[in-house]
Amino acid sequence: MKNYDGGGGGNLDRILRNDPDGLGGFQFVKYFQAIKGDPNTDENEVDFLDFDSDGDLDAYSANFLGTNYMYTSGLAQGFSPFVEGIYHRNGTSSSGGLATWHELPQFQNGGQSLDGEAGDLDNDGDPDLVRADDANQQNRYMPNTLGVPDTHAPTVYNWTDQCDKPLGSNTVIHVQVRDNNNYYMIAYYDVNLFWSVNGGGETQVDMFSQGGQQFRGVIPPQSGNVSYRVEVTDRAGNVGSAGPRVFAQSGSTYTALGFGLPGTSGVPSLGGTGTWEAGTAISIDLTSARPSSTAGLFVGLVNNPTPAFGGSLVPVPFFGPFILATNGSGNLSLPTVTPKDIPCGLDIYMQYGIDDPAAVGGVALSNALLVTTP
Repeated sequence: MKNYDGGGGGNLDRILRNDPDGLGGFQFVKYFQAIKGDPNTDENEVDFLDFDSDGDLDAYSANFLGTNYMYTSGLAQGFSPFVEGIYHRNGTSSSGGLATWHELPQFQNGGQSLDGEAGDLDNDGDPDLVRADDANQQNRYMPNTLGVPDTHAPTVYNWTDQCDKPLGSNTVIHVQVRDNNNYYMIAYYDVNLFWSVNGGGETQVDMFSQGGQQFRGVIPPQSGNVSYRVEVTDRAGNVGSAGPRVFAQSGSTYTALGFGLPGTSGVPSLGGTGTWEAGTAISIDLTSARPSSTAGLFVGLVNNPTPAFGGSLVPVPFFGPFILATNGSGNLSLPTVTPKDIPCGLDIYMQYGIDDPAAVGGVALSNALLVTTP
């Protein structure tokens, strides 16, 4: 996403480039050479639109103290952002001859402008402008006289790549849409999610805007191989698509693998509750263990049964052991919340060792438990 830094108070306008590799994984970096012909006056607001319908986003600047300007993008023409710049102010030779013609009117295009909004108000295929002015000045409607229709299809920039998951839960699909239009127009695009199970007929689900360019759709619980795809239709009828992608929905979140070693109350039993979807509540539950005893939870990412305590420890290598204690009934619950950024398709292995003199080696082992994140 690119945006403008305010030009008031004698400051030049800047494009702030979102740099995900920056400090802390999030940083905006100024593009100093990206705007050509900036008048260095008090611009109040910038709006994006593809006024020439060439496939890239141009920029309209509402100027609080002076003339309003259109900045033409040169990306569709192959201009280098670091050499020729991204945006060139129209109607001036100072932009190096790259955008010397006028698009905005020569008269009644100044004063104290506060805001501009873009949309195809006359339904001729190109975006028009409405300008809001301050200080009792008349607002203006500026129709785009180019009459060039939009023939550029929207694209799906990023969307949910769902991995295999257990039965019983909805599957939420998020889609990020890009197009040569501003975000508040993209919010009204027709975005649809299509899904089918085991090669059967497709079901269509409307996706709703979560604000701007992100849309959300839900596939209800299924059983089998689920194929899904996305179609996006813009206001001009251009269609973009993505997919299909496939995931399997079957089985259970928790799989008991055995390898328990009995103690005072027999083999301690390890299970859990919750789906393990990102950001949801879960609980890892131990029962039938020796009451009021020290218990160590071993957690690993590999199924590698290794001799230990007279039995077999499955998650080796492991994190931990995390030292806890059973209650007076020999039970232990460990409630928590899965991280919001936990990857899907991750296999996690768990097993408890409980201090128990009745066990062969003085330590009883619960069954090993496999959790696969959805």
